[in-house]
Amino acid sequence: MATLAVYIPTKPITSAFAVISTMTPLLSPFQYFCTTKGKLALLIGTALALIGGYYAAPHLPPVLGWENGLLENTQVVILLFGGSWAYAEATNTGRQPNKAFWWVITPIWFVMALRELSWGAVLLMPLYMDPITGPIFSSTQQLFYKPLVSPVLVLLVVGQLAAALRWRLDRLLPVLWRANAIPLLEFSLFVACFLVSTAAEGHMGMHISGLDEGSAQLLEEWAELLAYIALFIGQARVLLALRKHSATNARV
Repeated sequence: MATLAVYIPTKPITSAFAVISTMTPLLSPFQYFCTTKGKLALLIGTALALIGGYYAAPHLPPVLGWENGLLENTQVVILLFGGSWAYAEATNTGRQPNKAFWWVITPIWFVMALRELSWGAVLLMPLYMDPITGPIFSSTQQLFYKPLVSPVLVLLVVGQLAAALRWRLDRLLPVLWRANAIPLLEFSLFVACFLVSTAAEGHMGMHISGLDEGSAQLLEEWAELLAYIALFIGQARVLLALRKHSATNARV
């Protein structure tokens, strides 16, 4: 299933989002999250989803949380959609610094998608199958190009910083602030969900008690899915605010 997620053609997705981006009514539901009521609903909904995931995990089949499982494939689809949406906005926005902003945002989504796919290792045969946690992959052992991943990421970050400085992306902060579209809540939820995921995985000295190995892995993937959903909502709010600002300036 992960293969299907990876090889979804990006051009049709990009074209679809390019059309959707110009149709504000279809994006209007995301405006709800700009309101106090909407932010509160997102906060409470995410918290309840995390708590519900903890209590539901022991009663669900562990296969849902496996590599190439339903939850991870859904994560990849959301990340690819988020990246394609940002790419569509970058290619269809004519004014700066908006255009540079979306070019900076676009690769972040695709990097996260590749990370979820273990940089491509999940497209290969697993090293072995664990009866509880499913197929086991290792990017270090299975990918000849794994040593290049970190240097490429460093170059990417340097390029993003250069673009941010060149086009003064800080000028967008007042625009987003006035539109109540700085995604602080969504980013905070993203971090919180990843902390839950990290704890479920038993990393950084954190641990979640009461779950066996399979249930913990399922909660880990569920928390990551919620993190990406929050990030997607945050991007939608930013997109709406920047498009509205650009339209207002065009009329002046």
